[in-house]
Amino acid sequence: VLRQAGVEVTELRASIIIGSGSASFEIIRDLVKKLPLMITPRWVWSLCEPISIDNVLEYLLACLEEPRTVKQILEIGGGEVLSYANMMKAVAEVMGKRLVMISVPVLTPRLSGYWLNIVTTVPMSIAHPLVEGLRNDSVTTDHRIRQWINIELHPFKESVRKALAEDQQGLLASRWTEAENSLSTISEKNIQLKVLQDHRIIESEIPAGKIFQAFQSVGGDNGWYYANWLWQLRGIMDRMIGGVGMRRGRRHPIEIRIRDAIDFWRVEKFEPGRSLKLKAEMKLPGQAWLEFKVKSSSDQTAVFEQIATFLPANWIGYFYWYAIFPVHLLVFKNMAKGIVRHAMFK
Repeated sequence: VLRQAGVEVTELRASIIIGSGSASFEIIRDLVKKLPLMITPRWVWSLCEPISIDNVLEYLLACLEEPRTVKQILEIGGGEVLSYANMMKAVAEVMGKRLVMISVPVLTPRLSGYWLNIVTTVPMSIAHPLVEGLRNDSVTTDHRIRQWINIELHPFKESVRKALAEDQQGLLASRWTEAENSLSTISEKNIQLKVLQDHRIIESEIPAGKIFQAFQSVGGDNGWYYANWLWQLRGIMDRMIGGVGMRRGRRHPIEIRIRDAIDFWRVEKFEPGRSLKLKAEMKLPGQAWLEFKVKSSSDQTAVFEQIATFLPANWIGYFYWYAIFPVHLLVFKNMAKGIVRHAMFK
């Protein structure tokens, strides 16, 4: 679109980008981490030229100062040509794991996509297109950018070590989940439907700041403060029907910003010290939100609110809400209490 409008565009094309938050890297990491024995399709022997995210950023910045890159489509790579199988073996070596791979010819790209949807954090909507691309070699053939811009390319294993360290420390500046389109609009037809809610209010002598810190940390490894196994079960069911499930976790254990993914929710609104509003991204017959608010009252007590909102798409949505109403009643009631309890003992 920009190019057609006459804007001077430089396009950089890369194979797999190695860095924390990269979808393709997370697939390799999750496979190695969870599967000591892999039954693999033939595409694992396709060749690619992975590149460190640091090198990608260096190229992007250098292009701003190099006039020869203007209006060009350029290929960038890390200089090492590897098969996906060899990349996974190298990642296993860095992680200190043993990996056995058995290649079979019967796994189609669609079946591979379903398998990645189950085993890795990446949903089917992303996994399937990625697998389609993995069937073909992706090695740089145009090396003009290396002649114009001289940077030190990071070795593959070094890039993997840094990415794994950043994952472990929670130092993700960005993540592939932030690029997903989720903040959908409500149609005029749905506006006429009855909005269903579960609204909890708790007054507490605990400082509002501590309660805020508790619900700010919700999700991911921190859990949901009540019946985490039920949340995990809901995530499994969601992934079985092609949803994102619970495996996206959080970008950071405490910090939050607008559009962050938190399990199968996304941050729609965030006011530091006051509120957090999440929009559901699991498969639902409607749209759902989960909102937390806290404020200090005049008598030095804190008022905490938890609001679960559901807007049915049609009569199926109403049936869904009331069919699982007893579960919602149990979970939402005890989750609100759990947040306040966590704030008390933190």
